[in-house]
Amino acid sequence: MIDDLRYGKSTTTSDLVRSDEYAFLKMRYKLPSSSTSTLITTPITTALESLNGTSAPRETRFATAVAAFGQLIRGGRHTEDYSYDDVIALAQSAKGDDEYGYRAEFTNLVRLAKSAATLPSLQR
Repeated sequence: MIDDLRYGKSTTTSDLVRSDEYAFLKMRYKLPSSSTSTLITTPITTALESLNGTSAPRETRFATAVAAFGQLIRGGRHTEDYSYDDVIALAQSAKGDDEYGYRAEFTNLVRLAKSAATLPSLQR
């Protein structure tokens, strides 16, 4: 039931260095009216890399903005010098059509969090 290891066969470091594959995705899905599942497989390679944010797909850029915002409001330990302004810029670049205004609302939420971050802490 379990496939052979894809990456565990090679024991030499030189084989690992030459590979441009980060991972191999296997996903099964089943349509509601179906009784059998369908398998999708694809390698995750260096060809899929996006070295700058502008070349990444719009959905990826927006998801990255949301994830970065989540990190910032939790204290920003992993965001280094990424700021609320960077999140706003990235979210706006990935706004697209925004039929229901959810992405604009997210951008407004980030602006509010940015202004709240400058307020002195509440004393209890």
